[in-house]
Amino acid sequence: MKRNVGFTLIELLVVISIIALLVSILMPALGLARKQATMAVCVSNQKSLGLSYTMYAGDNDDLLVIGYVNFINQDNNAPWNRYAWCRPPLVYNGATQVDTLDDNVTLESRQNGIKAGKLFKYNESVDVYHCPGDNRLIKGTSLGSSSRYQIFRSYSLPDNLSTYTYENIKRITSIKNPAESFVFVEDGYDGQAANFCHGGWSMYFDTAITGDDYALWDNLGLYHGDAATFSFADGHAESHKWESKDTIAFFANRDDPTLTFAKGDRRPDNPDVIWLMRHYPRRK
Repeated sequence: MKRNVGFTLIELLVVISIIALLVSILMPALGLARKQATMAVCVSNQKSLGLSYTMYAGDNDDLLVIGYVNFINQDNNAPWNRYAWCRPPLVYNGATQVDTLDDNVTLESRQNGIKAGKLFKYNESVDVYHCPGDNRLIKGTSLGSSSRYQIFRSYSLPDNLSTYTYENIKRITSIKNPAESFVFVEDGYDGQAANFCHGGWSMYFDTAITGDDYALWDNLGLYHGDAATFSFADGHAESHKWESKDTIAFFANRDDPTLTFAKGDRRPDNPDVIWLMRHYPRRK
């Protein structure tokens, strides 16, 4: 008599349960591997931008590129436009550059602004300006999901390197401890005032109070979970892991009314604020 070979229902259920268990074990590991891969690309981007930054200074008598990305405002010859490391989203009317400041901004116009910046010739890749973990390009920000909030550029320079006011650092040789001073940060700008990472990344500080009294103002990107990447004034790049849950919540949505950590709050006991304070670029 011929015997039928096959699995019983109980055997199939056991196999399915084992597969489900293995998937549940492997998924976090795969997610971690993906985050590590995107961080590796991001650190490489930061390295490229940091080297571009120092190369520009080397070609321009140690002068720093303008770090403040501003609207053109029909003043294309203003220093913050002529020497800006990056530009706002641009469209072209013949040879004339025009801001794209409305909700109809396109990826092409965003990349036009990057290509018009002074650092682009030192790397010549728009992908260097975008962290692969930055999902604003697809999902938008906490303020909306339209094209206005689908920001491409992931990196910004801090305000202290804007170099268009007297107080700011103007030469790379004037930066104190270049190996310890970051230049590019991962920007988490939400699009409050513009459809691109506007201006520079800001921290609030008042040295008249304690000598070094810093507080967070702008948020940073959370593109690698609880870590972020930075490039430094000596050209190297690295990642840094945040320690405080309050900091991470603030970076996720700086205007969330339920936050215990508000914009401008001085937190001398917050390890993340302390780290940012120590590595914020300052004049010698």
